Amino acid sequence: MKEISIPLPDEIADRISTIASAEDLENPAEYVRGLILSDLRQRDEAHIDALIVEGLESGPAQSLTEKDWIDFRTRVAERIRGRSEAV
Repeated sequence: MKEISIPLPDEIADRISTIASAEDLENPAEYVRGLILSDLRQRDEAHIDALIVEGLESGPAQSLTEKDWIDFRTRVAERIRGRSEAV
């Protein structure tokens, strides 16, 4: 796990420590980590929303055949395999 050091004014650092204590967190870093994760989730949701809108605005829906679904599943499986091989 990487560490990032962020200098904060004393007043903010004290407030973070107070909140962390009040919420029974192990340390202030857990509070900050939670804020960051919440922000990342919101950004991911906004990205997904934008993709949904893009899809809705892309034109009328098209029916997919069984062959279309097989091809789609094959492409997804290949992408997943490619990701796991890269790790």
